[in-house]
Amino acid sequence: MAGKPLYVIFTQDCEQLMDDSIHGGPDDWSISERSVTGLADTLEEYGLRATFFIVAQTAAAQPALYRDLERRGFEIGLHIHPQDTGLGYTDYLGGYNFDEQVAMFTAVTDQWANAIGKRPTTFRGGNFSANDHTYPALAATGFTHGSVSSPGRQYIDAKAVWQGAVTYAHYAHKANRLFPGDLDFYEIPLTCDQVRRRAPHLPMELRIEGADGDSHRQTIRQAWADMADYDDAWPKIIMPFTHNTHFYGDASGEKRLALDAIVDEINTIAEEEGCEVVGGTVGSVYAAVEGKRH
Repeated sequence: MAGKPLYVIFTQDCEQLMDDSIHGGPDDWSISERSVTGLADTLEEYGLRATFFIVAQTAAAQPALYRDLERRGFEIGLHIHPQDTGLGYTDYLGGYNFDEQVAMFTAVTDQWANAIGKRPTTFRGGNFSANDHTYPALAATGFTHGSVSSPGRQYIDAKAVWQGAVTYAHYAHKANRLFPGDLDFYEIPLTCDQVRRRAPHLPMELRIEGADGDSHRQTIRQAWADMADYDDAWPKIIMPFTHNTHFYGDASGEKRLALDAIVDEINTIAEEEGCEVVGGTVGSVYAAVEGKRH
């Protein structure tokens, strides 16, 4: 008899080229493709899946790549760095009000959809920047789920303030980004260690390229311990993230070893706790939750 599911959702932020990105990206499109396909191929070997959050410019540059990922069972969604959109924005997402964010999401979604051939329904903002208008603006423009938060972030310059945010998956609140609510937008936070910090403004996030395997094991253990505080809550989720600037296809590479350690620790915990590891996407977990909600 299978145990309770422990969902594993890998995520990758797919940026445009370095020269056009405020916070960096791949030096050329071949690096981006190598990174994306290397991650997808590696996860398939493990029986896992991922959600790829893609800026509109990258979607336009490599649409066939991302359409193929979707055909393979991965999820593709929208990623935004407002300063990089070419639409005249000069601030991070959390610097804009409701109407401004609705206008931004509408315009950039049109660009993304024109490239891919369908509209995205899942979202992550660059630098995890957001404010109390973000979830309502996303819901108003047709987004139903995403990974917007990094609980514990205090990156004030990027307007990404998540200190005190709940660490478990939840429907967003219409007026306060930190709390659960009944808005028709389902939020799955990034997995973070709420005890250790990577930098004064950052928690120890489960960012594959941000630490070695031993550190990631600690982050996963601490995140699992936090889940014990809401043991009856469902679903239990571990969500790592990375960027399209790192290669995972080399089994002896540093980043691949970090990824392998993450998967190994999750499997170890599942065995200890009698859980079943389920590879998913933000969208597949949202669909499962919606099925129980209605």
